[in-house]
Amino acid sequence: DLAASLIFLGVYAVTHDIAWATAAGMIFGLGHAGWLLVTNRAVQPIQWVSLVLIITLGTATLLTQNALFVMLKPALVQAAIAAALLQPGWLARYLSEDQKARVPHAAIVRAGYAHPAGLFALAAFNLVLALWAAPDIWAVAHVIAPWPVFIGLGLFVWLYLRSAARASGPVAA
Repeated sequence: DLAASLIFLGVYAVTHDIAWATAAGMIFGLGHAGWLLVTNRAVQPIQWVSLVLIITLGTATLLTQNALFVMLKPALVQAAIAAALLQPGWLARYLSEDQKARVPHAAIVRAGYAHPAGLFALAAFNLVLALWAAPDIWAVAHVIAPWPVFIGLGLFVWLYLRSAARASGPVAA
Protein backbone atom coordinates (compact mmCIF):
# COMPACT_ATOMS: atom_id res chain seq x y z
CA ASP A 1 0.00 0.00 0.00
CA LEU A 2 2.84 2.38 0.80
CA ALA A 3 4.48 1.62 -2.54
CA ALA A 4 1.27 2.46 -4.43
CA SER A 5 1.07 5.71 -2.44
CA LEU A 6 4.67 6.54 -3.30
CA ILE A 7 3.96 5.84 -6.98
CA PHE A 8 0.91 8.10 -6.74
CA LEU A 9 2.98 10.83 -5.07
CA GLY A 10 5.84 10.54 -7.56
CA VAL A 11 3.60 10.69 -10.62
CA TYR A 12 1.56 13.52 -9.13
CA ALA A 13 4.73 15.49 -8.25
CA VAL A 14 5.97 15.18 -11.83
CA THR A 15 2.71 15.61 -13.76
CA HIS A 16 0.42 17.51 -11.34
CA ASP A 17 -2.31 15.38 -12.90
CA ILE A 18 -4.57 13.50 -10.48
CA ALA A 19 -5.81 11.13 -13.19
CA TRP A 20 -2.32 10.00 -14.21
CA ALA A 21 -1.23 9.66 -10.60
CA THR A 22 -4.36 7.69 -9.70
CA ALA A 23 -4.00 5.40 -12.71
CA ALA A 24 -0.33 4.79 -11.88
CA GLY A 25 -1.20 3.83 -8.29
CA MET A 26 -3.99 1.53 -9.48
CA ILE A 27 -1.76 -0.15 -12.06
CA PHE A 28 0.99 -0.63 -9.50
CA GLY A 29 -1.46 -2.13 -6.97
CA LEU A 30 -2.86 -4.54 -9.55
CA GLY A 31 0.61 -5.39 -10.82
CA HIS A 32 1.90 -6.09 -7.33
CA ALA A 33 -1.00 -8.43 -6.51
CA GLY A 34 -0.60 -10.10 -9.90
CA TRP A 35 3.12 -10.59 -9.33
CA LEU A 36 2.47 -12.20 -5.95
CA LEU A 37 -0.06 -14.57 -7.49
CA VAL A 38 2.15 -15.47 -10.49
CA THR A 39 5.10 -16.21 -8.19
CA ASN A 40 2.89 -18.38 -5.95
CA ARG A 41 3.15 -16.07 -2.95
CA ALA A 42 0.20 -15.33 -0.73
CA VAL A 43 -1.65 -12.06 -1.02
CA GLN A 44 -2.50 -11.18 2.57
CA PRO A 45 -6.10 -10.22 3.45
CA ILE A 46 -5.11 -6.62 4.21
CA GLN A 47 -3.48 -6.43 0.76
CA TRP A 48 -6.74 -7.58 -0.85
CA VAL A 49 -8.71 -4.99 1.12
CA SER A 50 -6.23 -2.29 0.13
CA LEU A 51 -6.37 -3.37 -3.53
CA VAL A 52 -10.17 -3.30 -3.55
CA LEU A 53 -10.09 0.20 -2.06
CA ILE A 54 -7.42 1.34 -4.53
CA ILE A 55 -9.47 0.10 -7.48
CA THR A 56 -12.85 1.27 -6.17
CA LEU A 57 -11.80 4.71 -4.99
CA GLY A 58 -9.36 5.13 -7.87
CA THR A 59 -12.14 4.41 -10.35
CA ALA A 60 -14.40 6.89 -8.56
CA THR A 61 -11.61 9.48 -8.76
CA LEU A 62 -11.10 8.87 -12.48
CA LEU A 63 -14.82 8.98 -13.26
CA THR A 64 -15.53 12.11 -11.24
CA GLN A 65 -12.13 13.80 -11.67
CA ASN A 66 -12.26 14.37 -7.92
CA ALA A 67 -9.13 13.49 -5.92
CA LEU A 68 -11.13 13.27 -2.71
CA PHE A 69 -11.91 9.59 -3.26
CA VAL A 70 -8.23 8.63 -3.49
CA MET A 71 -7.37 10.90 -0.60
CA LEU A 72 -9.96 9.22 1.65
CA LYS A 73 -8.57 5.70 1.13
CA PRO A 74 -5.81 5.84 3.79
CA ALA A 75 -8.25 7.14 6.40
CA LEU A 76 -10.63 4.26 5.66
CA VAL A 77 -7.85 1.66 5.85
CA GLN A 78 -6.35 3.15 9.02
CA ALA A 79 -9.74 3.31 10.74
CA ALA A 80 -10.60 -0.26 9.70
CA ILE A 81 -7.30 -1.63 11.00
CA ALA A 82 -7.67 0.38 14.20
CA ALA A 83 -11.16 -1.02 14.75
CA ALA A 84 -9.86 -4.57 14.19
CA LEU A 85 -7.10 -3.99 16.77
CA LEU A 86 -9.55 -3.02 19.51
CA GLN A 87 -9.61 -6.67 20.59
CA PRO A 88 -8.16 -6.99 24.09
CA GLY A 89 -4.83 -8.81 24.10
CA TRP A 90 -4.18 -8.82 20.34
CA LEU A 91 -0.61 -7.69 21.02
CA ALA A 92 0.17 -10.88 22.98
CA ARG A 93 0.56 -12.99 19.84
CA TYR A 94 3.53 -10.81 18.85
CA LEU A 95 5.38 -11.39 22.12
CA SER A 96 7.57 -14.37 22.95
CA GLU A 97 6.56 -16.74 25.73
CA ASP A 98 9.36 -15.28 27.87
CA GLN A 99 8.05 -11.77 27.34
CA LYS A 100 4.49 -12.83 28.15
CA ALA A 101 5.74 -14.47 31.36
CA ARG A 102 7.46 -11.24 32.47
CA VAL A 103 4.72 -8.73 31.60
CA PRO A 104 1.32 -8.77 33.33
CA HIS A 105 -1.48 -9.55 30.87
CA ALA A 106 -3.32 -6.35 31.83
CA ALA A 107 -0.28 -4.32 30.73
CA ILE A 108 -0.20 -6.16 27.39
CA VAL A 109 -3.89 -5.36 26.89
CA ARG A 110 -3.37 -1.67 27.75
CA ALA A 111 -0.30 -1.42 25.51
CA GLY A 112 -2.29 -2.98 22.67
CA TYR A 113 -4.71 -0.06 22.71
CA ALA A 114 -1.92 2.40 21.82
CA HIS A 115 -1.77 1.18 18.22
CA PRO A 116 -5.47 1.63 17.44
CA ALA A 117 -5.37 5.04 19.13
CA GLY A 118 -2.49 6.08 16.89
CA LEU A 119 -4.22 4.70 13.80
CA PHE A 120 -7.47 6.50 14.64
CA ALA A 121 -5.45 9.72 15.09
CA LEU A 122 -3.78 9.18 11.70
CA ALA A 123 -7.15 8.48 10.11
CA ALA A 124 -8.57 11.70 11.56
CA PHE A 125 -5.52 13.67 10.40
CA ASN A 126 -5.81 12.19 6.93
CA LEU A 127 -9.55 12.93 6.81
CA VAL A 128 -8.96 16.57 7.73
CA LEU A 129 -6.26 16.88 5.06
CA ALA A 130 -8.39 15.09 2.46
CA LEU A 131 -11.30 17.44 3.07
CA TRP A 132 -9.42 20.73 3.36
CA ALA A 133 -5.94 20.49 1.83
CA ALA A 134 -4.77 20.51 -1.77
CA PRO A 135 -3.84 17.09 -3.21
CA ASP A 136 -0.12 17.91 -3.29
CA ILE A 137 -0.10 18.83 0.42
CA TRP A 138 -2.15 15.74 1.25
CA ALA A 139 0.21 13.49 -0.76
CA VAL A 140 3.34 14.69 1.03
CA ALA A 141 1.69 14.54 4.47
CA HIS A 142 0.32 11.07 3.74
CA VAL A 143 3.82 9.75 3.09
CA ILE A 144 5.56 11.59 5.95
CA ALA A 145 3.04 11.62 8.84
CA PRO A 146 2.81 7.88 9.54
CA TRP A 147 6.55 7.45 10.21
CA PRO A 148 6.83 9.52 13.39
CA VAL A 149 3.51 8.14 14.62
CA PHE A 150 4.58 4.50 14.18
CA ILE A 151 8.07 5.11 15.56
CA GLY A 152 6.55 6.89 18.56
CA LEU A 153 4.00 4.12 19.09
CA GLY A 154 6.66 1.43 18.89
CA LEU A 155 8.87 3.26 21.34
CA PHE A 156 5.97 3.92 23.71
CA VAL A 157 4.83 0.27 23.68
CA TRP A 158 8.37 -1.02 24.16
CA LEU A 159 9.04 1.34 27.10
CA TYR A 160 5.64 0.67 28.66
CA LEU A 161 6.01 -3.13 28.47
CA ARG A 162 9.58 -2.91 29.73
CA SER A 163 8.41 -0.78 32.67
CA ALA A 164 5.53 -3.18 33.39
CA ALA A 165 7.92 -6.15 33.34
CA ARG A 166 10.28 -4.45 35.78
CA ALA A 167 7.42 -3.43 38.07
CA SER A 168 6.09 -7.00 38.19
CA GLY A 169 9.34 -8.24 39.70
CA PRO A 170 11.59 -11.16 38.82
CA VAL A 171 10.23 -14.20 37.03
CA ALA A 172 10.23 -17.45 39.01
CA ALA A 173 12.56 -20.08 37.52
